[in-house]
Amino acid sequence: MSYIIHPIKYGLPEWYEFRKDYTGGSEIGTITRINDYGSIIKLFHQKVGLIEIENITNESMRHGQLLEKYIANEWWMYYDGTIEGTMRNQDEQLVVRNYDKIEGFITNEKAPYMMASVDGLMRPPVFNLITGEQINGIGILECKTISGYVADRWKLKIPLYHITQVQQYMFITECEYSEIALLEDGRKFRVEVIRLDMDIIEKIVSINTTFWENHILPAKKVYQEYLSCKAKGDLSGMEKCETEIIRLEPDPDSTDETKDFLTDRFKKEKIRCKGKQVDHQKAIKYDSCNKMIAIITKEKDRLRNELIKSIVELRSEYMDFDQGYVRLFTKSNSTKPQLAVEVRNELDKEKNNILEGML
Repeated sequence: MSYIIHPIKYGLPEWYEFRKDYTGGSEIGTITRINDYGSIIKLFHQKVGLIEIENITNESMRHGQLLEKYIANEWWMYYDGTIEGTMRNQDEQLVVRNYDKIEGFITNEKAPYMMASVDGLMRPPVFNLITGEQINGIGILECKTISGYVADRWKLKIPLYHITQVQQYMFITECEYSEIALLEDGRKFRVEVIRLDMDIIEKIVSINTTFWENHILPAKKVYQEYLSCKAKGDLSGMEKCETEIIRLEPDPDSTDETKDFLTDRFKKEKIRCKGKQVDHQKAIKYDSCNKMIAIITKEKDRLRNELIKSIVELRSEYMDFDQGYVRLFTKSNSTKPQLAVEVRNELDKEKNNILEGML
């Protein structure tokens, strides 16, 4: 065992300082660009030290922290692979699984610039929920709340950035087994097994190493020069450092957070300027995308209505195919029927989606 546990209490200044020098499991989805909610440019500035890592606990985050304990202690510890058995174990107070809560971070020299902040390390003996066989060593426990709407967007009913998160944790802790315990819509508990996949690990390690060595580390060095110029009152030197740091930024992703971050720092100094040819090509592509979206949206809506017509004529909730289905249903909190389409292709494996999403 070559991983190291760094005991740092959550919320302390040291906790936030430590995060500046590593990529956390919840951040790897941003760096690999498979998380639609995290900005890679904002993350870059946080790691360099230009902006502080937000020390905020809002109501939503507090609910998540409390529900994490509820998921682990009231459901997962009694989980035997079935909901019926789990509820029976709850009634009899029969704990069948256990874990250790780690207060702090875990690092490993085999995982450069990476850290793990796990919800729990499964305490041996650990058994595989699928095979029932005992697993050598430890396992990772990760607890998540999720909405049915978000779950339905993914083939495994889990966001890909949750999968890369536990893959990173397994690599750092040198184990091969993890479980994501999920509470869906606050009323449906399930557990998904994730095994270590070295194809995914190699990809995320490569992308993360490039992010640090080509962007973060050089920018940290320039930032120290910026602080030195600032202390001496060297405005020209400060401006040169700012320009170099912007040059070292990673390419923007497609998130709204990146758009907001970039526009927030916009300072207008002139009305018009001559654009570069490369930006002209980007503008042409952007305009073409807008026109294509309009065409695709119209075609999508037409196909939606044709499918609704077919399933209405069949007077059935589901219309099944050999590899998928179409469903017309009404959610409990709505009166308006919704269409769900799930078409599976054996060549379209979830791992390939992850790897392609990182390219």
